[in-house]
Amino acid sequence: MVIVEVEDNGVGIPQENLSHIFEPFFTTRAQAGGSGLGLAVCRSIVDSYGGRIEVRSSAGGTKFLVSLPRMTSQTTGAVPDRLDDGLRVLLIDDDPDTLSSLRRAFVGHRVVIANDGKEGLAFALNGGFDVVLYNPNVFGEVDVYQEVIRAGRCDPKGFVLVVGREQDSHTRELVNAFPGLVLAKPCDETALAAIIADRLKNREVKAASDPRPKSKPSMHREVTRP
Repeated sequence: MVIVEVEDNGVGIPQENLSHIFEPFFTTRAQAGGSGLGLAVCRSIVDSYGGRIEVRSSAGGTKFLVSLPRMTSQTTGAVPDRLDDGLRVLLIDDDPDTLSSLRRAFVGHRVVIANDGKEGLAFALNGGFDVVLYNPNVFGEVDVYQEVIRAGRCDPKGFVLVVGREQDSHTRELVNAFPGLVLAKPCDETALAAIIADRLKNREVKAASDPRPKSKPSMHREVTRP
């Protein structure tokens, strides 16, 4: 395992809050503009790589430990060198097999996974995703595409519907009204590769027209343990 530790020397997190800090929308900084989504997103990313995130806190400070399985070319094949500049991808579905296959298609990119509608909508409204692939059935009667577009949080061209081959009347209505790409399960690998290529090109065009300098990566301490 590879362990990454992030530690501060602040006042710590109150014990009554520790069990809630990874929940979407939980925040003690609402008046300061806190969304309560940062740690929920972190946990989802770590979980998608088969890792875990832990927190230890006291009056003398807080420490987060992120444990990730070591990856080698013998066990995983060549890993694309894209994580730093890869796409930000949100996958929303309640089917583990679908999430697993989609996760493999986006290896090398920064993937956030949600397996229920509440969490998925929270992540989508937080914005910043290049691609959002979602099963509309996990949202009930809520049209997540319209909700997020109305909030102006994501590029409409990055949304992709993922549906089963058998659909109820509500799903068929959403599919017929949806202006973007619709994929049927199991998702075609060629179609997913085309989505990646299109969104990377779109982001490159945006970056070329953005005069702002790129931010430098933050420093962290990495501890490798056997």
